[in-house]
Amino acid sequence: MTGAVCRFLLSTESRLPALLTVLSIFGVLWALRTLSYRRDDRTQFGVGDVYLIAGFGMWFSFPAVVWVISVSAVSGGVASKKSTSSVSVARKRQ
Repeated sequence: MTGAVCRFLLSTESRLPALLTVLSIFGVLWALRTLSYRRDDRTQFGVGDVYLIAGFGMWFSFPAVVWVISVSAVSGGVASKKSTSSVSVARKRQ
């Protein structure tokens, strides 16, 4: 909420881009959440994550939010791969 107020007060020409960023990111993430839930019958990420990332759209521009999503997805994948490989190495030692 403070991001919206700050952005609207500081820059009047950025109201529409901020609103479009929030709505587009929220729509895409909500759709991905719904599709993954229907596929796996469990949630991969919660509604709070969708709201949080869409809220970033009020503070930052669309490319910055897409960059944050991309970096977090890659770093999560790398961390998951490392933890999976360390578990398999530990099982082989036993």
